[in-house]
Amino acid sequence: MKVLVVLVLAAFTGCNASLLYADQPKTKLDELTDTFWDYVNVAKQTTDETVEKFQQTEFGQDLSARLEEGAKVASTYGEAFWTQVPKNVRETIEVYVIMMPYGLALTAERKMTTFKKKLDPIVDRMAPLAEKISSDLTLRAQQVKDTTAPYVEKLKEKLDPLAQDIKARFQTLYDSFVNTN
Repeated sequence: MKVLVVLVLAAFTGCNASLLYADQPKTKLDELTDTFWDYVNVAKQTTDETVEKFQQTEFGQDLSARLEEGAKVASTYGEAFWTQVPKNVRETIEVYVIMMPYGLALTAERKMTTFKKKLDPIVDRMAPLAEKISSDLTLRAQQVKDTTAPYVEKLKEKLDPLAQDIKARFQTLYDSFVNTN
């Protein structure tokens, strides 16, 4: 009985659990998104298994060895080519390679600042509306609580004797079980 009262009170006094919407169906977009990611995961798993099996074959091992050898040759060629590039060109390339990530970070920071500036007025306009909705929900929850209070008390009065009877039966059953062992 006490559990029922606690559950009823919790439901109407601000508990975030929702018994009414616990089995709420997903939207079509959510279902489509879940299906897509399930498909991607299965495709990734299948691909990983296929690559692993391929690498275990003689042909896959031979291909892997040839690719490694080709990468070493390309690296050697690249190093030889790099030494033949004029020094001022190498320095220019190195500056751009080093500075490009910095430039990207600055651009991203500027875009983020612009986005925040555009978002702030929207947040300012929505804050009073959110507060009004919150106060309305609190008021309605209190009204529901006040409206259902007499029914909860009546239900408690009806169920309390039943709960006591069940408790007594369980106690008797427990005592007989303990005495048997």
